[in-house]
Amino acid sequence: MSSTLFFLLFAFITTTSLVVRAAEPEPVVDTSGKKLQAGASYYILPFLRGGGGGLTFGTVQNDDCPRVVVQEPFDTAKGDPVQFLPENPKNHVVFTSRNLNVKFTRAPSTPTPCDESRVWKLTKFINEAMHVGTDGVVGNKDFSAVTNWFKIEKAEDVSVKGVYKLRFCPRAGITCDDLGLFSWGDENKKYLGLTNPDMFHSFNVVFQKAEKGVMMSRDEIIWHAPLPFLLLRGGGGLTFGTVENDDCPRVVVQEPFDTMKGDPLQFLPENPKNHVVFTSRNLNIKFTRASTPTSCDESRVWKLTKFVSEAMHVGTNGVVGNKDFSAVTNWFKIEKAEDVSAKGVYKLRFCPRTGVTCEDVGLFSWGNENKKYLGLANPDRFRSFNVVFQKVDNGVMSS
Repeated sequence: MSSTLFFLLFAFITTTSLVVRAAEPEPVVDTSGKKLQAGASYYILPFLRGGGGGLTFGTVQNDDCPRVVVQEPFDTAKGDPVQFLPENPKNHVVFTSRNLNVKFTRAPSTPTPCDESRVWKLTKFINEAMHVGTDGVVGNKDFSAVTNWFKIEKAEDVSVKGVYKLRFCPRAGITCDDLGLFSWGDENKKYLGLTNPDMFHSFNVVFQKAEKGVMMSRDEIIWHAPLPFLLLRGGGGLTFGTVENDDCPRVVVQEPFDTMKGDPLQFLPENPKNHVVFTSRNLNIKFTRASTPTSCDESRVWKLTKFVSEAMHVGTNGVVGNKDFSAVTNWFKIEKAEDVSAKGVYKLRFCPRTGVTCEDVGLFSWGNENKKYLGLANPDRFRSFNVVFQKVDNGVMSS
């Protein structure tokens, strides 16, 4: 009996110590790999694209107050930035597995009659659902603060560094629960909170630093790499590929998975004195680097190239500028997407320098291939391709 008891106690102590070591706190990092700073402003963005944007203020049905946390409907909308406030105010870096308050940095963009603190707390509104409200308090002022505490943990089902999940962790010895997204009835709105597992959608996130004072003008775009803006998940960014058995020249294809950003690009305006990229102006597009070795003698500059009947691929053997007639198929433009109301969504157009009408560049496949090529094709095979541009930080590489 005593040996059995000893074994059980030993097993319990050993297991407990292993759990503690496995859950040892570590600094949370943002999308640039830097540690999250307590009190600084960050956007909470979904790790997987295609289902919506960042987090912002919303309402539940006809209840104006308190406001609740909802997801922006479009991928390009970052929502409102938040601050992470550790339980211990002496902590200037945010760690995983530690209690903290979450607070929207600024008031809602639309006026509100609510007397609210912008601090997150769990609030029940309708059956089987607990919303995250914005009328909480910072710190442990009284018992009302018990539902104001959250934690950040590393996402368990993703191997990529810097991907996390948010957890509700009340200060009453109750087990923590993962926060997720859910909808009610015919509403397209996605709420953040806890609910019935059948209605629940997990929410892995990344944190992007909110830069102070950086605004984009209406018709300017900065030097960014294109990612798909799709309401349904259809793939990732753009990269090098080949057509059937032709190794050279390489062509532009879409990455097969949403999480893959592809290879970054440079946009080179026709007028080299232009240091900002504008819509509706001619430019060359060039892959910044070659991600895989190749036997091809290629410039990485985009040009329209015909490979198979009824399709014109975007190749990577073009030239920059107007050196000779061969440069006629090397010109493209960026235009605002016409079928999307969200700001910052664009389409790419092929615009040859011969008076030929510009045409939208899109994605297409051939035969049984799963590969998606960028170019022009028969409308029956063609799919439009609205994009957004994400800055590639110097020296920062995605894993």
